[in-house]
Amino acid sequence: LEYDSPNEQPYEWSLGALDLFVLTASRAGDIEDVRRGSGYRESLADQEQIFTKLDFYVTCIRQDHPGVDELSPRNKATLVARYLKAREWTGMRDGRDYHNVEHNFLGVALYGERHSSLPLITVIIYCYVARGLGLRAAPCSFPMHVHALVRPPRGYDLDGDLLDADGEDPAMYMDPFHSDEEVPLSSLKEQLRLISPQFTDAEVEGFLLESNARDITLRCARNIFNSQRSMEAPLEDVDKYNAMYGAAWAFVLVFKRIGLQPLEHVALLMRLFLENSTHDVGLIEKYILPLCAGIPDYNQYLNQCRDIRRSDEVKWQGRDRSGKNAVIKYKVGQVFQHKRYDYIAAITGWDSECSSSEMWIRQMGIDRLPKGRQQPFYHVL
Repeated sequence: LEYDSPNEQPYEWSLGALDLFVLTASRAGDIEDVRRGSGYRESLADQEQIFTKLDFYVTCIRQDHPGVDELSPRNKATLVARYLKAREWTGMRDGRDYHNVEHNFLGVALYGERHSSLPLITVIIYCYVARGLGLRAAPCSFPMHVHALVRPPRGYDLDGDLLDADGEDPAMYMDPFHSDEEVPLSSLKEQLRLISPQFTDAEVEGFLLESNARDITLRCARNIFNSQRSMEAPLEDVDKYNAMYGAAWAFVLVFKRIGLQPLEHVALLMRLFLENSTHDVGLIEKYILPLCAGIPDYNQYLNQCRDIRRSDEVKWQGRDRSGKNAVIKYKVGQVFQHKRYDYIAAITGWDSECSSSEMWIRQMGIDRLPKGRQQPFYHVL
């Protein structure tokens, strides 16, 4: 997440990593689906097999507009916004809940049936396609609503004319979520003054610069948290637990790189980990526990990880289950798909009631289940 040039910023990689938490076996959207593939082909017939989705968008524009490379940078920038909007590959469909958490995920926007995306995701898609057509494009740090900062190839102005050797590097701003028209710089500065009259000139200029991948990732994670609070419609393509879990990982790991310890995010991550992702104990031990050294909850987190390790090491002894088979609905060896979390697993064992440690039962909230601990529990792989 530390790159100097905006054109080298791994926006798609860092945001695509969040999709890995919400992918299901039946849905595309992995990082390799999102990011650049091994090369281009001229025919669109093999689009899904050969291109990643973002490269496919670039190729569609080139095929539908053969003279795109002859356009001025300004006209090319507006063409990209107009094309993506016309195809309904970005933005929000009518009737969609703006705050639905799935709109925060790049892979869902690219591969979902509706292609709905919030401004941040829309701008990431727009900037990738613009770069694929020779422009320099990156999200800018504008507060509350993400815009795209677009520059022409080095040495040229926005009309495609050569710059003087000492000429200032020109730039334009786009809001592809709302429009395919250029946003005047004066309008953006006026909006910033309305947001806070106390902004200094330096702060105003800072909001109009390119964002880096670290800040964009944090902004997307924050949007995911906010979506959980504001969302009105039920979830459709994304599981709420997994979305929060991914956002918590993003917050903790990204803050780590800038020397901060967001204890509330560590606490949230540990809670979600203990509730349903104890298989990630190795990752927690490697990346999270070192951040917690010296904080009040460190020993608690350490002991929780040790309990999970000890539970994994227990050698199950044969037990007499006479008379208990009647309560068992599923058999060892059966393969199933989980209704809530969508994972596919095989049953490797069962208990007629919960036999885990008292600490694990409390941490997992077993007693809050409809039948509590007095019901069958299955071991799965």
